[in-house]
Amino acid sequence: MSQLDISIFYSHLLGLLLVLYIFSHFSVIILSTYYYNYKLRNLEEKSETIFFGKVNKIDTLNKILE
Repeated sequence: MSQLDISIFYSHLLGLLLVLYIFSHFSVIILSTYYYNYKLRNLEEKSETIFFGKVNKIDTLNKILE
């Protein structure tokens, strides 16, 4: 192999690794944003059904301080 072939190979390899890194970075951001928000929404719906009754402010403070 000539020096030019090796140089082209490594430049393509570096570009491929860079593209894979960028793709994985954005896919993790998108998946974590939507998946995490979906889990939080489900948690809020469940908590609303659990604490639907009248809640005293003192009870809320006690739960926070626990």
